[in-house]
Amino acid sequence: MTMLNAWRRDGDILLLTDTAMLRQSFRQSGRVASFANKVTTFPHLNAAVAVRGSAAHIPSLLVALAKSDFQTYSEFENGLSARLKRLPLFRWTAFDLVVAHVPKKGNARLWGLSNRPVFGVPAWQLAPLSCIFNEGEGDDFDEDATNLPSLYDEDDGSCVKWLASTQRNVLKPFGWCRRPVVATIGGSVVATTVSATGIHQREVGRWPDDRVGKPLDPAAVFVPAKSRRPKEKNRFSSIMTGGFLG
Repeated sequence: MTMLNAWRRDGDILLLTDTAMLRQSFRQSGRVASFANKVTTFPHLNAAVAVRGSAAHIPSLLVALAKSDFQTYSEFENGLSARLKRLPLFRWTAFDLVVAHVPKKGNARLWGLSNRPVFGVPAWQLAPLSCIFNEGEGDDFDEDATNLPSLYDEDDGSCVKWLASTQRNVLKPFGWCRRPVVATIGGSVVATTVSATGIHQREVGRWPDDRVGKPLDPAAVFVPAKSRRPKEKNRFSSIMTGGFLG
């Protein structure tokens, strides 16, 4: 139920994620439970983990990663692999988890967790990616959407607006019973830039009419940050404290 777009650029990696967390209970299925940042960052490693999906194991995974005292990227990668082996992997789809890493020396690396063999990598192992653009919950991804990175401009917002509106309008069967068919992307869109010099996050736009307890309206207007009046600086909660309700 998450927008998760990522691509490598010259010297960095950009992640675009939404913030809406939806309820899964039968009567409340598809309604907004809370809003939370779905990217966990490791600034001292120049790495970030972005997640999507509705399974309750995702917050617990990020909690475990955030509490771990990884000193090197190798320790982080090994720790992530060990924790993935303890999870109910059948609940994952491709790609629910993406890892961005930009070492101080070397090339930017983008990885995705796949529930099936892809690019010569076995299922349930991190596969190297150049870019990924997907549409909410499910197995949707487009490795060949290479034209969008060249259109992205943080100061303009037109590409983000088109991407956010297009992906929100892809309706999905939601919850364990696979109904009703709902919009699964909402709240705001957060851009996370991972580079060799650090990690920067900022809100690049939002759906102002989204509310906790209400379903997401597919036709709601997305407003890029540049078009809005200046407001008090946003304080993004992490997904671990965002109040995920299963």
